[in-house]
Amino acid sequence: METKGAVLKYTEQTRKTILHLPLGTDVCPSATLSLLRRCHVYLLDKLEEVSVNGCQSGTVFVGATNTLHVQRCEGIVFIAAVRSIIIEDCKDCIFHLCTMTSPLLDGSNVGILLAPYNSFYGTLQTHLELSEISTTLKHNMWNKPVNSSNEKIPVEQSTIVDSTKTMVSIMIPEDFTPFSVPFSTPQLYHTPLITSNPFELPKEYSDSLKKKSQCVSNVRAALSEGDPNSQTFLQKSVEAKFQEWLIESGNINQINDLLSFKR
Repeated sequence: METKGAVLKYTEQTRKTILHLPLGTDVCPSATLSLLRRCHVYLLDKLEEVSVNGCQSGTVFVGATNTLHVQRCEGIVFIAAVRSIIIEDCKDCIFHLCTMTSPLLDGSNVGILLAPYNSFYGTLQTHLELSEISTTLKHNMWNKPVNSSNEKIPVEQSTIVDSTKTMVSIMIPEDFTPFSVPFSTPQLYHTPLITSNPFELPKEYSDSLKKKSQCVSNVRAALSEGDPNSQTFLQKSVEAKFQEWLIESGNINQINDLLSFKR
């Protein structure tokens, strides 16, 4: 029997990486995130409910949960598998979802971008089964938002930049990319760990990922055929640009946090 009632609380933190791993096979906690700034949160567990309030500029990864309630958030990328989700008074947020019911948009939202689920972690499949969340496309209502009167909200596809001009839109396939979870989960269950996104994707999004993968393969093949001096020069150039991007984007802080987790 699962033990409910435990509440994970994370509040008023800035530029932190927050990790929660399963407490045990018989524990199903809830979580509250509030007033987080530029934080990256990984809740890699089966959760009863999750509340996110007043957070800005970061990432929130939620394992399998019954209910996700997001209020007054801005500039957050959410990746979540849920039975239901409420989005209220949010601005410029991206939601990569698998949801068994239509996303409910309440209050004043602007710049909400909906997209298919794009990630995985080792025990996600087990958490989905325990939460009775289906991985089939026909059960995923990610692109069918409704308002508080349960009326369908018309949506169109949009780029990440243009989405800020509307209340809610759908991510174009060209902008769809996978998200890598930088942590492994403990094997607490008698089931195999998964190694890829378990959710069925719409064909246009699956095709987009295949094209990106092929482009990477083509670049690697081209580099392998070059002379050693050119390869060394290009590698150093890429590394220098990557270091520059890490510093300018602030993601160097997350790298430092991840290294501290490894120690």
